[in-house]
Amino acid sequence: MKKSGGENAKVGEHSAVVIFELEAYPEPKILTSIELKKLLKSYGSVRVLAESLGCSFGFISDQTRTKAKK
Repeated sequence: MKKSGGENAKVGEHSAVVIFELEAYPEPKILTSIELKKLLKSYGSVRVLAESLGCSFGFISDQTRTKAKK
């Protein structure tokens, strides 16, 4: 350690790494595609079902193989 050079004692630090996933629209992954298809029939549209479940239109479309109508 130098007093006049401005160099401090070097300490070996381990950097912690935490990985987690955030989703803008949480997907109801507990529901199977069969259950989603039944719900889609009752709700009538991908948009209404997605808004009711609080998830993305794309998730409902992908799981039920339908196109989202705007």
